[in-house]
Amino acid sequence: MRTWALCVGFALMSGAASGQDFGPDGTRMDLRHIAGDRAVVSDLQGTSYVCEFRIDNAAAVITGCAPLRHVSRAALAAAAEEREALIVALSNLPPMVATVAVSGALRDMGCALRLGDMDDQELLTLLTVAAAPHLGFDPAIVDEEIVEAVRPAIDEAGDILVDQGRLVINERLKVATLTDCP
Repeated sequence: MRTWALCVGFALMSGAASGQDFGPDGTRMDLRHIAGDRAVVSDLQGTSYVCEFRIDNAAAVITGCAPLRHVSRAALAAAAEEREALIVALSNLPPMVATVAVSGALRDMGCALRLGDMDDQELLTLLTVAAAPHLGFDPAIVDEEIVEAVRPAIDEAGDILVDQGRLVINERLKVATLTDCP
């Protein structure tokens, strides 16, 4: 079993499910796929590993790695099926559920979000990661596919919050503020 701590915060925030970094022993690793608390990584020799995965202080911590050939195909199939079910559920997310999740995410971020120079994709990815706990899934698994699945619901949630007067966007200051924060 091998352990690595990969700094892949950039990959999660960009919506990518892959990143490159070095393990503590200098081994270059590629993060290939994240599904729940599991990740698939590979080394330069092409050996793939299935590992336990968690985020700790903006770094992905990869532990308990086993070569892919030793992992049950049933376990891999179950993880893929679970992920597919999540994507389908997010694609059909009711707007009011997304509205509660987005307002909860904004509260978690201090009721104001500095938009800065973020483009729409970066903002959507950030909101998806922040809303994930409010929607009942681990933010560590957010990737492009999940962001695209939840995009319509989060876009509509933002519109609903603005229409309700609960979200004010100051274009000049590039700040979005949730007005009903305690």
